[in-house]
Amino acid sequence: KEEIDNLRNFFQILATDDDRQKALNFNGHIRSEYIRDIVCHKRTLAILSDILGQNIICFISEYIDKKPKTPAANHGHQDCVFNALDVGNPVVWIALEDADPGNGCMQIIPGSHKLGLLPCNEGFSLADITPYKEWKPAEVSAGSCIIMSDLLIHSSPANPSLNRHRPAFTATYASAKNRIKGTFTAEPLVCQ
Repeated sequence: KEEIDNLRNFFQILATDDDRQKALNFNGHIRSEYIRDIVCHKRTLAILSDILGQNIICFISEYIDKKPKTPAANHGHQDCVFNALDVGNPVVWIALEDADPGNGCMQIIPGSHKLGLLPCNEGFSLADITPYKEWKPAEVSAGSCIIMSDLLIHSSPANPSLNRHRPAFTATYASAKNRIKGTFTAEPLVCQ
């Protein structure tokens, strides 16, 4: 509980300073020792080492705050289209407040990571989401996380709440042996 309170407070204070917020919201693990410590947390790396082995890098981290009355951010998409590495990497999504349909929790298509990389449009959403009808809310308690494949189809629906934010911190990891297929926006962080 203390860890999640500290992380939430860090980003709430950050939100009051536009310049710092812009610098740390995306890939803050490169510029902030505190965020680097969160990305390299021993419990997270213990789980990820079962998936990736011992040579783990983080190449994307982001703070996302879906404010009250925010419209849908995107339709169905796969995070792998944003990545500079081969697909099939784990994404850790930490809820900083309870995430439920009342504040626009993520919606997922369970098992969709098995479909592989799907065609998308220029806005990175899936080119055709009509075949996917089994959307499920990904409800997460504050301080808990979802670990999902970057191939999982998910969406960020509107936050219909009048007063509840849906803040989260997310990080994408890979094996250091993974093949680079694009350009990194920042140098990957070697976590272990």
